[in-house]
Amino acid sequence: MCKEFEIHMLNGRSNLDKPGNFTYMGPSGNSVVDYIIVSTNIFDAFCDFQVLNNDESDHFPITCNIKTNTKPAVRDGDVFTRHRFKWNNKISSTFESLFYTDDTHRELEIVAEQIQEYKIDEAVNGLERIFHKNLKCVIKGHGNTMVRQEQPGWWDDTCENMKAAKYKYLDVFRVTNRKEDLEEYKSAKRIFKNICNRKREIYKEEGDVNLNKSEIMEKTETF
Repeated sequence: MCKEFEIHMLNGRSNLDKPGNFTYMGPSGNSVVDYIIVSTNIFDAFCDFQVLNNDESDHFPITCNIKTNTKPAVRDGDVFTRHRFKWNNKISSTFESLFYTDDTHRELEIVAEQIQEYKIDEAVNGLERIFHKNLKCVIKGHGNTMVRQEQPGWWDDTCENMKAAKYKYLDVFRVTNRKEDLEEYKSAKRIFKNICNRKREIYKEEGDVNLNKSEIMEKTETF
């Protein structure tokens, strides 16, 4: 089928996924059921396919990189920078209101005329300019800046250590592909889940955001 339709699966083709790691591990078994499929024409533009360790679901996330020209883009002789946007619900009404201004209304009328005249490229460029202009109010930052997610109040060193342990067992299994190592990973995952659920329940029952974490640890020692 892949040959007939000129497509390729990225799974198992990169140095980060040479064994062809499982993308699903659940009660029904382990398998590769999640794929990134690309056309032969653009196959060389993709690299670094990998199956990530995040196991919040029975399906592991899959990802890859796309090779692009990272130089500043030039349009109509002007150089502009690509911004990274992150939506902010707190100012969603502000963003929405920008589309009701007279300037935006006039710009949208021009885009509508271009569509009617089948000037599709010009219409797309016009919409892009409108959204970029209005999206300035939700710019979070540039480049690959990452913001560390804050952990909940019940999270402590035990949770952090068990999380690291289960991912360590997962990495070992992906190298050895042995049943024993798979069982070690599943056991560590189960213990981690039980610990987190118990700590969350205790934290909720107490109803005190300043609950001493040592008290939570004492109540979860059974795990």
